[in-house]
Amino acid sequence: REPAGDRTVEFIHRPVGALLTEAAAAGWLLEEVKEQGVGARSAARDPILAKHGGIPHLMALRWRRGDMPPRGGGKTESVDLATGSNDRIMHP
Repeated sequence: REPAGDRTVEFIHRPVGALLTEAAAAGWLLEEVKEQGVGARSAARDPILAKHGGIPHLMALRWRRGDMPPRGGGKTESVDLATGSNDRIMHP
């Protein structure tokens, strides 16, 4: 467990290659990967997090079933991983 404000977070580490391979074998297609490191505000509040500034702590994966068309007719939505905001930013 690692501190996260007044709580703790448990990180469960798995080999990314194993996760991706299992999902692909089940028929999922990976459309997009985003990684986010510690934000400046979090790093300023917590010296332990500040040491991890360049290490991604969050990974977002966009998947779709191989037999399904892309969402939005080929367009994808973005979520700002730093704020969690989803302003419906569409990308062709």
